[in-house]
Amino acid sequence: MKIITSRDQIPEHMSDAEAAEFWSNHTLSDELLEASIIEEEDRDLPKRKSATISIRLDEDLLQRIRNLAKLRNKGYQTLIKEFLIERTYEEEKKAPRFREGNAGSSKTVDQLSLERQLEMVFEELKQELSQLVYGTIYVQIRNNLIGKFGIRTLPLEETDDQVEAKTQGLTEFQQRSLLKQAIEALKYKTNWTHGEIQFTFALHHNELCASVQFESNYNMSKQFIQKSI
Repeated sequence: MKIITSRDQIPEHMSDAEAAEFWSNHTLSDELLEASIIEEEDRDLPKRKSATISIRLDEDLLQRIRNLAKLRNKGYQTLIKEFLIERTYEEEKKAPRFREGNAGSSKTVDQLSLERQLEMVFEELKQELSQLVYGTIYVQIRNNLIGKFGIRTLPLEETDDQVEAKTQGLTEFQQRSLLKQAIEALKYKTNWTHGEIQFTFALHHNELCASVQFESNYNMSKQFIQKSI
């Protein structure tokens, strides 16, 4: 196995067959792999606390993952993490109540952070967003729990007296970018626990533009009851 220490050593414009053949005999150095992971994560969601673990993989499986990673122009460790995230989402959808944690503790959906709940919302809306170029994602919050959510948009657009349906929407990268902006916006949410958040997005010349609006809700009758006690 030949170790590649520079990206210049990687041939350009390879076919799938040529790439598979090339990466069956070549691998990136640890330095390049680490750089690839950092570059990929820089475009990903906000940094979180992470834990380092050791895992043993069959050599054939590891090589297959490396081949796939090279075809996608990313580090194999990044690809493994993406596979784990995608599979975790699928399993969470099947569960009657979402759980996360370790052997010593577990969290049900009513204990998840608002950031984590937003990730679930965007995952559920993934297919719909891929067909929209503009719209408003809304999430209704009660006691810091997301209940009803969805997208408000105009399915048809009139141009030169002709009505056209929009079919090509946000790419996966643009959806991740929008999610990142949505999560970052949460730091401006004050101490209210009931309300609605709206994330308005639009593509202009294939560039994503987005804005956020908070709406806090309070119950007047509840305030009267509290004051009368």
